Amino acid sequence: MFPKPKKHRKKRPESIMKYAKDYCQYCAIYGRPDHPDTSIIDPPHHIEPKRMGGSSNPAIHDPANLVTLCRYHHDCAEHKVKNKFISKDELRETKRIEEGI
Repeated sequence: MFPKPKKHRKKRPESIMKYAKDYCQYCAIYGRPDHPDTSIIDPPHHIEPKRMGGSSNPAIHDPANLVTLCRYHHDCAEHKVKNKFISKDELRETKRIEEGI
């Protein structure tokens, strides 16, 4: 039997991981729903998406385009939760309010 091939994950740019907060910015503004995935903080989410294969545009990885979300709200922003979706405009507004911009 052959060994399983190792999955190669792209390393996240340091600029993205430096921006990561230790809390969900969406939960901080709108409250934390009663869901177990709100305790897991994901790497920052791109408000304007990178698209498939990434992007060479440096503005995509700019801190102004990144928001830190819990697993639940990250899934909502990526259309993975039925009947709950967070739009780009909501994410921009959340970031503006939470960071006092």
